Amino acid sequence: MKTHQTNELLNHAAMRGNIKEVKRLLPLSDPTYNRSSALNAAATFGHTKCVELLIPVSQPEKSYALYWAAYYGHTDIVAMLIPVSNPHHKHSKALQGAAKNGHKDCVDLLYPVSDPSAALHALKAEYPDDPQKWQILEELEAERFNGVLHQEIGGAAPVKTQPPRKM
Repeated sequence: MKTHQTNELLNHAAMRGNIKEVKRLLPLSDPTYNRSSALNAAATFGHTKCVELLIPVSQPEKSYALYWAAYYGHTDIVAMLIPVSNPHHKHSKALQGAAKNGHKDCVDLLYPVSDPSAALHALKAEYPDDPQKWQILEELEAERFNGVLHQEIGGAAPVKTQPPRKM
């Protein structure tokens, strides 16, 4: 019988990355319990094997697993969750989490499948005096705008240059 207690045990096993215990508890638990909290826990703490095991039996599209993986910079887990999650959820909250914590690899994965403008707007509203929280997105949006502008006027995409090094 699936109970609240076995669901909580599954959550704790996933949080610790105890794959053997997760496998043992899965038939006794409801992995969709509390918005797939076991999947959220595994994603938060970067337990890739647990996430792999929980994705097919959870509801990743209704969970916060993608957000937590992006927030903490677990790139491999973000890559696994993107196809089974909704990156546009809550103004691209996963993209916001990755950007405000400076996880460029996660931002690069989420940017093409999210709504970067909505994420940038939300971060600027939440952190108006802390541009470091939204700088990555602002730079990517500027690059995208410049690329589109150059394509529309028939020119080549701009070349990224590095600032001169100080000697």
